Amino acid sequence: MDDLIRFLEFYNVGGMQSGCKTDFEKGDKMRKRVLSLCYEYGWTRHDAVKNKRVVDYTKLNAWLLKSGYLHKSLNQYKYAELPKLVTQFENVIKSFLKAV
Repeated sequence: MDDLIRFLEFYNVGGMQSGCKTDFEKGDKMRKRVLSLCYEYGWTRHDAVKNKRVVDYTKLNAWLLKSGYLHKSLNQYKYAELPKLVTQFENVIKSFLKAV
């Protein structure tokens, strides 16, 4: 709700002012880090439409719901919660790679 209020406060007739980022937009870089780690971890699937490997969101979100520290899907994590999630996911990847 705070992000919506902030967005509306900065919104003007000409469009959104630069520098006004929502909580979701601020966390985008950390979400992309998690997705990058999914490629390293092999949590991908073949997308026939795009004809390339893409992140397996079903597998990722299932893991996040079961083992993520707040037990919610990736897009539900707030900006302040994401650093801890990224660290947790990086540690999982490191332990996986050590085992291989």
